[in-house]
Amino acid sequence: MNTQMDYIDFQRPQWKRWEGDPVPLLVVAGFIFSPYSGDFVMLHRSSKVRSAPNCWSLPSGLWEAGESAEGCFAREMKEELNLEVEPRKIKMLGEYENKPGDGWHWVIRVFFAPCVDLNDLENREPDKHDEVEFVNYSALFDLPQFLSEYPTHPSLAAWMKRRARWVARELEKISNYRKSRIL
Repeated sequence: MNTQMDYIDFQRPQWKRWEGDPVPLLVVAGFIFSPYSGDFVMLHRSSKVRSAPNCWSLPSGLWEAGESAEGCFAREMKEELNLEVEPRKIKMLGEYENKPGDGWHWVIRVFFAPCVDLNDLENREPDKHDEVEFVNYSALFDLPQFLSEYPTHPSLAAWMKRRARWVARELEKISNYRKSRIL
């Protein structure tokens, strides 16, 4: 029996996956930064959230059907932080998986993107994030210190251990290029 309600329920994403379910939830996350200062945004996840409570994270969100990954990232930045990001300026850095063993399975695609005016930043999801910080890219060059100041979920920390220096160098190049064009 196929009712309209069955169809709607089928179309909605499943927030909880069962053990052995091969279909992961797809998530976008990323470094949204000022090309002028090299600062990027970190969010502290509230103790009320189900996934990674009391951890620092990059801005992120679920990838919806029919969206490009870049379009999803731009949408999430507008929804969560009121920041405009042009999808054509978004660069993919890589992806990682998170299988915490509680029935969840996430695949997280990580991006970075410039946002000219971080002054527009507004925490539009205070129940999800209880703190917003601007961190300078140079902090990524000393990752142990960074992770002690901003403890993240273990899967993000592992990804950052492999990629943090490269991300920092990319952000430094962009920031230096912008400064040279302004001065």
